[in-house]
Parts: sequence; C-alpha cells; structure tokens
Amino acid sequence: MSALTRTLSALGGRTARRTAILATAPLLAASAFAAAPAQAAGWVGLEAFGAAEGMPDTAAVCGASCANLDTTDMTDAAALPAGTAAVFTVIGKVTSFSPTEFHVNVGGTDVALYAAAGTRVRNTLVPGTDIVKVIAARPATAAPAPLAVEDIRKLDPRKAIKASVAHDFVSQIPEAPADLGAATWTVGNVSVDMVTAPADIAADVIANQPVIVQYTNNFVAD
Repeated sequence: MSALTRTLSALGGRTARRTAILATAPLLAASAFAAAPAQAAGWVGLEAFGAAEGMPDTAAVCGASCANLDTTDMTDAAALPAGTAAVFTVIGKVTSFSPTEFHVNVGGTDVALYAAAGTRVRNTLVPGTDIVKVIAARPATAAPAPLAVEDIRKLDPRKAIKASVAHDFVSQIPEAPADLGAATWTVGNVSVDMVTAPADIAADVIANQPVIVQYTNNFVAD
C-alpha cells in the first residue's frame, strides 16, 4: 500500500466525526441533504501526518477534458497555503462505473468522479445496486475542478441512509509547532483549533518539521 493510499485511507475515516454537509454547494442544492446541522465556528483540526505520507493526488486522468467539474464554493480556502487540497467523502448509490469515470447518486443528486492519475480501481461494482464510500480530492481553488478518486469502497446496503457529501481541507505546512500539543496550529493565514475534535497527531509528526494537516471549517460535533 502506497503512502498516499495510507494517508487517504485515514482521511476518509472520520466521516462520523465531522458530517459537514455542503449546504451551499451546487452539488447538493437540489438534494434532500441541503439542510446542514449547527456547526462549530472557525477552523477545526482533524488529523496531522508526517510530510512523508504525501499530499492527496488531485490530478484526474481526464485532465482538462473532464466533462463534469465540481463547483463547490472554495472561497473560504483563499487564506490557505498554495497546493491545499479539498478531500471529499461521498456516500451514495453508484449509478455508472467505468475504469476512469464514476457517478454516485446522493439523495437524488448525481456526483461525478474520475480516477486519479495512477490510481487502480476495481470495476466490480453493480450500478443501481451497490452503496459506496468514495474518497476523492480536488485543488482547493475558486475555479471548478474534477473530483479525482483515490479509493472506492463498497458499503453494507443499510448504509444508504447515510448518503452525504462532505469535504475537509489538507495542507502541507513548512513546520509543525515546537509544542505538538498546542491548542492552535497556524496553517497559511488561519489559526486551526486542534482541541475541539480533538485532532489526532500521528506518531511520525516531528516538531519544527514539515507536516500535513487535515482540517475543516464545517466541523459538526457528534
């Protein structure tokens, strides 16, 4: 398993702890999931990894020819470091599936996803039947971009009631704070609260060394 796959596997494992439904995103505007629960204000840290784990791959195989771009509003990411990725967790019923392009129905809304460059995806899913959890990433920029898939997992059919689309931000910063237990970390021009979740600090994070931070501005407590 590559370092990238390990990282994104961990990134996709916190859906139950932060259900940031994208109420303002065109992606979900017409769906049954357009009403978001109350959420914590500001930026909340979720995870921190050593830089060796690698940033998520945001390059879709279709490149500039992708027909269905994600238009989620990334205005809030303007103060974050260049190269920041938005990592999405999509749960719903797969409606079409090919080696490079996938579509998932989330409460009546179609979510288009593309294989990431170099990602191998097993095409054994059954459209119209299987419930899936997809981890995908795109650049956290104002311009629309395709969602590049790192991982697709088949879920128990009973998980259909959990259909949702959520996203976190992932940035690499030049150095972790000298005190890894600090209440806040600086990411770009924002202060990230590492206590509310609380954030998980991986064993490979070293003080004053490059680090990857996963965080959200839509944290919802359980």
